[in-house]
Amino acid sequence: MKKQIEIQNVGPVAHLAIPLPEGGGLVVLRGCNGSGKTHSLQAVSSLLSGDGKPPVSDGALGASVAGAGVLLSVSRRSARSGELECDRIDGNDPSLLADPHIKDQAAADRARIQALCRLARIKPSRERFEELLPAEELDQLCRADTWERADLPEMAAALKADLEAGARAAEEKRETAMRSAAALGGAWEGVDLSAPDHSAEAAVALQAATRALIGLEEGVRLSQERATAVAEALTRKAALDAERGEGDPQAAVAAHDAARARRLAAEQELEQARAADQLAEAEMRAALRYQKLASELERVIAAGVPEAPSSEALVAAVEAEASARAAVEEAATGRRARDAHARAQPMLAEAAQHDARAHSLRGAAAGCEQVLSAAINEAAATGLRVEAGRLVLDTDRGTEPYGELSPGERWRLALEIAAHAVNAGGLVPVAQEAYEAMDPHNKAAVAAIARELGIVVLTAEATDGELRAEVAEVAEVPER
Repeated sequence: MKKQIEIQNVGPVAHLAIPLPEGGGLVVLRGCNGSGKTHSLQAVSSLLSGDGKPPVSDGALGASVAGAGVLLSVSRRSARSGELECDRIDGNDPSLLADPHIKDQAAADRARIQALCRLARIKPSRERFEELLPAEELDQLCRADTWERADLPEMAAALKADLEAGARAAEEKRETAMRSAAALGGAWEGVDLSAPDHSAEAAVALQAATRALIGLEEGVRLSQERATAVAEALTRKAALDAERGEGDPQAAVAAHDAARARRLAAEQELEQARAADQLAEAEMRAALRYQKLASELERVIAAGVPEAPSSEALVAAVEAEASARAAVEEAATGRRARDAHARAQPMLAEAAQHDARAHSLRGAAAGCEQVLSAAINEAAATGLRVEAGRLVLDTDRGTEPYGELSPGERWRLALEIAAHAVNAGGLVPVAQEAYEAMDPHNKAAVAAIARELGIVVLTAEATDGELRAEVAEVAEVPER
């Protein structure tokens, strides 16, 4: 029995028989505008997809679509019953893959990838992505609605965004750790961290050099003080000698004694002698003071001026002290550098961990497209894959974006994917607008490809006359 689909009382269509050619081919609904082409395509598509129902014609009690010996009817009050015995393609049109009519190529490829997944019946599944990261890690990184996306491309895009956000967070932590380490980095720049710590020895050497320098400086100060004291003693001694004149201290004592004797012997001359005694006593005290001060000054003069340290010794001591001080500072710098380096190591290790984490998440984010490509080729081994958001294919001309293939090449791949989804003899609806936009060459190519793949492509075209369904002749594709 010849297979066909019969439509009754659907919109303006009272009755239409749509042949399903054995071995596949192209069936075109033709007729003038308003004859029911769109209603018929929508009726078949909605029944194939299981979504919606065909509209019942005005005045009719019900509508029906029958195919492969099974009647599928719709009344005004009841839902449809029965099921069309024909593999369906979930109402998706391969023309959306062949040409989504979007100028921006990146946006067009996003639409193509979604259409491809619907066409190939690829369902969104979290399990596909668990090869990228462990499940618990995905739970930590992903938003709750990532796994609720309607199709696999949306799920892949959402997951990629989640992973890239995680990578950015890890990169920010890496930069924070690197800045913390860098803040300590200047402390060990140019320092040999492997050199031993001589801080204690340098401190001891500095103390010794400082003591030696202080001793020499004290010797210079003492020598200068003694020289000043000797000079002052000589000056005062000369002044004292000049003041004293030729007087003899011993004679003055004798005179005092004689005067005292005369005073004792001659009380009557006491008043005169007292004055002489007082004068002699004053002279004696002055003589004694002179003798004492002269003795002290002579001792100062006799002691002489000690030899001051040489300028060469002072210069050497200053240089030794400066060298010791520099050694202490160098040792302290090395100690600070080693301490800073030790404190920086955990920060650098943390930065390395965050960098590895960011790299891993970037790789996992890039892997989302690989998962998508694997699902596409698992559903239909066409060689199509997703790279950097573009749908591409390896050809004998190299790797090419799918959108840059010729229309015939794009339609062949789209129909191959549809054929894989519906199997041989399956029905594939194509929008009227897409078919009418084709030139004769590509229309013939679609008919030939459908026949070659064993599927029935159902579409429509506005022409003169009443609504009818015609099987397109399959001939060689005409040359352009």
